Amino acid sequence: MNVNVSNDTSPNGVSIPQTNSAFSAATQGSTVLQPLAGTLPLAKVFFPNELLDLGNEYDPSTSTFIAKNSGVYLFITYLNFFPHIGVPYQVRVQIQVNGSSVGTDDEFTRGDSGDFTLVISLSAKVNLNAGDTVEVFASSTTPGVLLPGKATRFEGARFPSPTA
Repeated sequence: MNVNVSNDTSPNGVSIPQTNSAFSAATQGSTVLQPLAGTLPLAKVFFPNELLDLGNEYDPSTSTFIAKNSGVYLFITYLNFFPHIGVPYQVRVQIQVNGSSVGTDDEFTRGDSGDFTLVISLSAKVNLNAGDTVEVFASSTTPGVLLPGKATRFEGARFPSPTA
């Protein structure tokens, strides 16, 4: 079977060159517990372990994705939060492009679940321009930490789309 992944054709017959772009980063392998202070201002989330980066667009030192090409991208993040106290609380996660929110999710819990963690996820499909930056931010109404591991991760990929 022959599969051509370098070009596709749009509905009007125009050839669309395909640029591979995909990355995945996690806190896996890290021993650092990222604190969420228990206040609602959003804090930057760090994913220092780069698992995959096809286009060399993810910077693990800043946990920032910088698009090399314009197009439609899908970003997904998962955060594994462990609260310090068993009270009702809210965790918020946000994906930002150039400092502006493109997706937010809030999870609420009664806080009586004992020693259980909360895994919150968020995905966003966005149209990026070359040079746009994508980052993840989070907050909680009660103090706690983001646990290291594969359950705390940030990943994304570019859909086949025309380059501008």
